[in-house]
Amino acid sequence: MCTTFLSENKENIILGKNLDMFTNLGYIFTNQKGIKKVALIQPPEKPADWIARYGSITFNQAGKEFPNGGINEKGLVVEQMTLPGTKYPAADIRSEINELQWIQYMLDTCATVNEVIKQVENIRISENSFSSLHYYIADCSGKSAVIEYLEGEMLIYYEAALPVTALTNSTYKDSLEFYYNNICKDRGDFYLTNSLDRFKRVADRVKAGSKTNKITVEGGFKILKEAKRSDTAWSIIYDLESLTIYFKTQHYPDIKIINLKDINFSNEYSLYLNMNIEGKGNVLNKMRKYSKEINKELISSLYRNKIFMEALNINFSDEMIDLLAGYPDQ
Repeated sequence: MCTTFLSENKENIILGKNLDMFTNLGYIFTNQKGIKKVALIQPPEKPADWIARYGSITFNQAGKEFPNGGINEKGLVVEQMTLPGTKYPAADIRSEINELQWIQYMLDTCATVNEVIKQVENIRISENSFSSLHYYIADCSGKSAVIEYLEGEMLIYYEAALPVTALTNSTYKDSLEFYYNNICKDRGDFYLTNSLDRFKRVADRVKAGSKTNKITVEGGFKILKEAKRSDTAWSIIYDLESLTIYFKTQHYPDIKIINLKDINFSNEYSLYLNMNIEGKGNVLNKMRKYSKEINKELISSLYRNKIFMEALNINFSDEMIDLLAGYPDQ
């Protein structure tokens, strides 16, 4: 479960995200531009290929290039939330990518929400993807969109079709039905009701903040606190105009800061940071040079997690973990 919201006012444009997860491990990676990439999917699927036009910072649990979310140097944010019932499109002539690398692809190649909306027509999320997700995308102009895949069809909500700038773990349509009309398909379904309740609480807070024309970073974290669960692993506030990230984790609640303007995305190597560290304020000087060994440590922690393995009913071999850890070669 997860929660995302966008607040646009005279003072700033901020996007908030809670990640609700059974594990709180997480690394931050910088992602360099100018790198040629090929999607990591299994034959006979046709992998997408591209060159990263923009640098980005991402929050990762499943390894580098497979982020939970992030922001690029143009102020585009892409975040994901679990959506039960998701069904990705059937195979066609388009090239393919998995559901998490889709996030990196958009951060690498797009600067605006409009560009993402155009780009999604040219690429397809693999039917063999592990997770059922929908996406919230926003840019530094304040424009945002929700993208979902239901019954094999892509649905995009933006502009007038996106009256409430929030998203949890219900379809956007069901969320609006609950918000405006208090309609819930199954009030006995805890997963559904919890999602809808979080959507309404966050939407109400964003609406109240819009009346005052000001939601600060501190106010953004207060909104995320309204949606906090016992398994909330981390909370993030993106300031899309200043390109600043504020984050804190379950066990390290002091707010830490990274500004993308301080990152050289043309470097020959990427940087990483364990999210679960002591300290507060600017943590750029705590970032270290990325390595395959660090990536393998992160991947192994997730893919060898008992809960994760049981949920997917899969056992990742040492060879597969080593392959993922070395992808892409840097």
